[in-house]
Amino acid sequence: MKWFEAFDAELVESARLRTVSDVPIGVFLSGGVDSNVVLEALHRTGHRPIRTFTLGFEGLPDERATAALGARRFAEEHVELVAKPDVAREVAETLAHFADPLGDSAVVTTALIAREAARHVKVMVNGDGGDELFGGYYRYPFARRADLARRVPGALAVLRRRYGDRTNALEALHQLAAGHPDHAARELCSFFTPPQIEALLPRDAPHALALAPPPWPGACGPSLADALFAWDSGRYLPDDLLVKVDVASMAHALENRSPLLDHRLFEHVGRLPAARRTSPRETKPLLRRHARGRIAPEALAAPKRGFQLPLEEWLRGPLAGWLDGLIGADARTARLFRPGAVRALADGFHAGRGGDLAPLRLWALAALECWARAFDVALEA
Repeated sequence: MKWFEAFDAELVESARLRTVSDVPIGVFLSGGVDSNVVLEALHRTGHRPIRTFTLGFEGLPDERATAALGARRFAEEHVELVAKPDVAREVAETLAHFADPLGDSAVVTTALIAREAARHVKVMVNGDGGDELFGGYYRYPFARRADLARRVPGALAVLRRRYGDRTNALEALHQLAAGHPDHAARELCSFFTPPQIEALLPRDAPHALALAPPPWPGACGPSLADALFAWDSGRYLPDDLLVKVDVASMAHALENRSPLLDHRLFEHVGRLPAARRTSPRETKPLLRRHARGRIAPEALAAPKRGFQLPLEEWLRGPLAGWLDGLIGADARTARLFRPGAVRALADGFHAGRGGDLAPLRLWALAALECWARAFDVALEA
């Protein structure tokens, strides 16, 4: 228990340090484990009042009810926002604040929450870093199973048959079997597989530049779980998540602070081997063990949703016309891709093909077009 006691002390101290402010402080609160753990730790620092902010989606399942449980227990004020399908009109305005295109749909919801929160507070505390540090993405149990399978002759082949209809997982297993956990991690974290990129780009495009896996710190760790942690903490977290939160918040003069990214806390957890921080059966085994009895059981049991837009439903429904208007022949990004390639992706999505990542791919391409229009840029291969 000494490790957990030390972790808890580091967590509370990290939360306390982030209450140093001359202005009111709020909390980005979802129904998940990370932000609820941070909220509970913040409450134990004695900081008052605590204001929480969450977001849901009109007519769709969301995390508002679970977030409200934590807010009722640990916060003095709680604000709920409801995002509607007409949120598409926010995309261009939000992306105009970014110097580079960003294909993360949560940038829109983050901006919506930040705009509302800025009316009440000037500093927000969030749960960023928990998924990377504690293995919170669904790819971590998969990686742990794959790492265990590598020890048994023929077991990777069994996994390949099981995940044969999931192209990213299948490609990752091929790379892992070839002894390249770094390449496997890249495949698990990518919206597009190399063959899909080949199908999108013209034949004379600089494919070597597009497909080469970039180096990142710790990428060549001994296991797939190690390589994933290196990718998520070295690429995804600093190049996507932190940029998204910082820019979308500062656009509304709102500062964000991340207790789980305190260097002492991160080092305390990150030095553990991946086998201790991940599990083949569940996400965040260590953080869940710490959180039991501290946060609502519903937050521990809830499936991971976060603040990503419900792209599956909206791109097939109320946002279908918006998407169609961004991928036509007159798009500023049209010459970047093979003629008809993006349209074929959209048609496949509407026909039920492409798997779970299909809406994410289309959103990324639509966000790229929105960014190009916002900055009056014409892109080509």
